[in-house]
Amino acid sequence: MAQDLTVTVSTPYLRSDAESPFWLALDWVSAADGTVALNIMETARISNSALPSKINGKLKKIETVPGLLGDKATDCPTTLYDITLTDAYGLDVATGSLADRSASVAEAIYPAADVIINDDLKLNISNAGDSMKGRIILTFE
Repeated sequence: MAQDLTVTVSTPYLRSDAESPFWLALDWVSAADGTVALNIMETARISNSALPSKINGKLKKIETVPGLLGDKATDCPTTLYDITLTDAYGLDVATGSLADRSASVAEAIYPAADVIINDDLKLNISNAGDSMKGRIILTFE
């Protein structure tokens, strides 16, 4: 199966009020080699061209939930799969903290320092297994 990414955007993100908290839900399916490598907003704009081309906000939390739509049961990735969220320069905005994710429970990280995003981010997943699924929720303010 080919890699796939569905991006769901919370309603405040579509408003002009930059101070409103918002979230992006990233539902992914890995390719046969266990990887995903797709730009988040570029992918989101395929189904909704009204969305901006960049994510603009302060990253507050990243949640990872294995399984179809995060159900923790269906087609879960292999144990200790890895995620990076890279900017245009290839820097991981999560600074390596999304390595070795659980295949059975939801996990969250909270950046210790302010992580300001004004770019499209690339979702990179490795070691997930063939056609496995998961959900990542990025929360911004």
